[in-house]
Amino acid sequence: MRLNISIDARAAQAAFRKAPHVFQKQLRIASKQGLTLIQRHARRNHRFTTRSGMAERSISVKRDRDFINGGKVFLDTGAAIYGPRLHKGWGTWKKDEFLFKAARKKTNEVVGIIEKGIGKAIILAGLS
Repeated sequence: MRLNISIDARAAQAAFRKAPHVFQKQLRIASKQGLTLIQRHARRNHRFTTRSGMAERSISVKRDRDFINGGKVFLDTGAAIYGPRLHKGWGTWKKDEFLFKAARKKTNEVVGIIEKGIGKAIILAGLS
């Protein structure tokens, strides 16, 4: 799934050149907030019946090392080996694509968070 983000590219590039650490920090914060938003929504909104809570805890976030490229929300099979089967369906289990639904539902909010983070970086770099 791709997100379309609208920013002032020249101002963002100038902010990155002038204060790369500030720019990267703001993107790290925004990336973390966006991924966590999707994770929380997926944990709260699903069709499967909660018994031990392991399936919800298996909904994890992995951020890229530099955070600028983002990260992913995924099912950690180390926490609940059956997590992907809940999502994709298996045997008599109907698929419950709660990760995809959460990502679609929260797309606009995530885009807003990223845009706000870039805007803040531009301001902190003294370019606005």
